[in-house]
Amino acid sequence: MGATGTGKSRIAVDIAIHFPAEIINSDKMQVYKGLDIVTNKILSAKQRGVKHHLHGEVEPDANFGAHDFCYYALSTIKKDCESGAGLVDEVRGMFHPESDYSKGIRKSIGVREMDDFFRSEMYVEEISKQRLLEAAIEEIKTNRCKLVHRQLGKINRLRNERGWELHRIDATRVLEKSGPEADEAWEQMVLQPCLKILNDFLL
Repeated sequence: MGATGTGKSRIAVDIAIHFPAEIINSDKMQVYKGLDIVTNKILSAKQRGVKHHLHGEVEPDANFGAHDFCYYALSTIKKDCESGAGLVDEVRGMFHPESDYSKGIRKSIGVREMDDFFRSEMYVEEISKQRLLEAAIEEIKTNRCKLVHRQLGKINRLRNERGWELHRIDATRVLEKSGPEADEAWEQMVLQPCLKILNDFLL
């Protein structure tokens, strides 16, 4: 927090570059389109390539309150965390209204689920677009969970029906961490056990 003109936007950019990260604007006037000087929006050049959210996006006559901010901010964070780096843009590059999702790479989970969003995003208001995207992401998550269950079923059949000797490596704790802690957990819980299994097999 800080008073107007004290450098909040600048330090936010510096922090975002250092880590790196993106910025969600929380200034109640800067969320609106227009009046960039009056509302003291940070200039594009001073954004230094850092992606800004809720920055000059809301229509000037809209009533945008705290509830709306929380909804959009959480949606932005959720989208970033759940859709992965660039998933939407990547799939958009493959989208075509006449696409056949039963062939080739378009059978991948994360492609067909985005169809309704891409067909509608140019014709609906922002809040509807966010909801369509959230629905697509939820469908992707659901289908990925179903895929995991199918894969586990196949693995269990190899063990139980065909008698394969399988070694279980649990990477759950790696996924629960981030940064150096995730790297350390990977080394201890995944890499080293795998190397030992392979070493025992080869010797």
